[in-house]
Amino acid sequence: MINDTWTYRKQNDVLFWGFSIITIISILAAVSMYSILPIAIPLGLIGLYFAIVDVKFVFYALIAMLAFSTEIELPNGIGTELPGEPLMLLMTGLYGIFIFSKPQKAFIPLSYPITQLLLLHLAWIAITIVTSENPIVSTKFLLAKIWYVVPFYFTPFLLLKEKVHVKKLIYILMTSVLVASFYVMAMHLGTGLSFEGINKAVQPFFRNHVDYACLLVITLPYIFIVYWQSKKTELALILLPIVFYVLIAIYFTYTRAAMGSVVIGAGAYFALKYKLTKLSFGGAIVGALLVLGFMVQQNRFMDYAPNFEKTITHKDFDNLLEATAKGEDISTMERVYRWVAGVQMIVERPIVGYGANNFYPYYKKKTLASFETYVSDNPEKSGIHSYYLMTAVEQGIPGLIIFLTLLYTLLVTAERTYHRLKDSFYQLLVAAAYVSIVIILSLLVVNDLLEADKVGPFFFLAAAFIVLANRQLKAESKESD
Repeated sequence: MINDTWTYRKQNDVLFWGFSIITIISILAAVSMYSILPIAIPLGLIGLYFAIVDVKFVFYALIAMLAFSTEIELPNGIGTELPGEPLMLLMTGLYGIFIFSKPQKAFIPLSYPITQLLLLHLAWIAITIVTSENPIVSTKFLLAKIWYVVPFYFTPFLLLKEKVHVKKLIYILMTSVLVASFYVMAMHLGTGLSFEGINKAVQPFFRNHVDYACLLVITLPYIFIVYWQSKKTELALILLPIVFYVLIAIYFTYTRAAMGSVVIGAGAYFALKYKLTKLSFGGAIVGALLVLGFMVQQNRFMDYAPNFEKTITHKDFDNLLEATAKGEDISTMERVYRWVAGVQMIVERPIVGYGANNFYPYYKKKTLASFETYVSDNPEKSGIHSYYLMTAVEQGIPGLIIFLTLLYTLLVTAERTYHRLKDSFYQLLVAAAYVSIVIILSLLVVNDLLEADKVGPFFFLAAAFIVLANRQLKAESKESD
């Protein structure tokens, strides 16, 4: 017994001193290299330790870190998000290990149409790699997509087996987003909450005010359900002001799409409650096709070409709104410039597209000079700024149809599940997931953010919540039989 205790202490000493030496060396390397990258080594070891001891800890840590992940430029022009992306990779690897080592304990929701369509979506991206203009970047895109889908869609079915686990995740998510928002608001107050100061205030956790605004508006439905669950308790006195605070914070992001998405989110709940999902989705598709047809007919879109001299960046929010209405805001008209190019690309390669992540290298050959703006040189190499157009450009029209079918199935399944559930918590969870997805879909009209770590994880997590609630519905049906 004494020998066993001595051996245990000796092993602990070796681990402690070994980790301490690695940490010191990493810190010295970070100082000498003027880089924080060496710090990733001890952090990775900590993550590995907790992964072995408790996988849930890594998953919850990933959720907590989403609001704080910082974009880092690596050598050779490679960018990553720390610590979010390494944690996603770790969770993807751990999921694979668990599935292969304990297949009898692993629930994979393959029988659900949502899962099948999601896998079809990934499969089609893989198929378009074969015909891609640049197969290497398309392969990278697919791999990145996988380490979004696995941690946030498939992993919850292994780790969120009880209601308490789902609640804990939502509390962690809400708390981390609020802490990040308090930091941004404090920084922004230093600029007098000015329109010009918001992009600086969101650093270093957000690339720009759009990423920050998207995170706030996407998580708002989950914050609201925490309040709704607690409205008959004293906790509601704290939570109600938090809901109003988030709405105020969204306004001070000065992001038009996010503000509009709040209204759209309220409308989404109305559609869910009164079973208007199919009608709303169909109306949106028909409306989009009518607008596209109107613009294309007799080249009417040329009537909306901007005035190069008047289309400028505005430094006052009120002026920005006025300029948007007049077609004189540079960010709006630059989108139109790229959309026109995107439509030309779709016409040229309608079936398989140009391949994932291949819009930027090829779109300039398809642009029209009459839509050009002062920022059309695009030094930041940003995309088309419409996820639906981007999907059609890079994956062809079949890829867009698959994606839209996935969205339709998600929303219809959520509506059906919501109205049949008896458990009030899961019913609220479905409502929050439904509204959050609709908000994301509205943001994707003018942004291509589904592969961004402030948006994508919440789309796949919401999809997982809907399937988890559907499982609960099946359990309730069995109990009633």
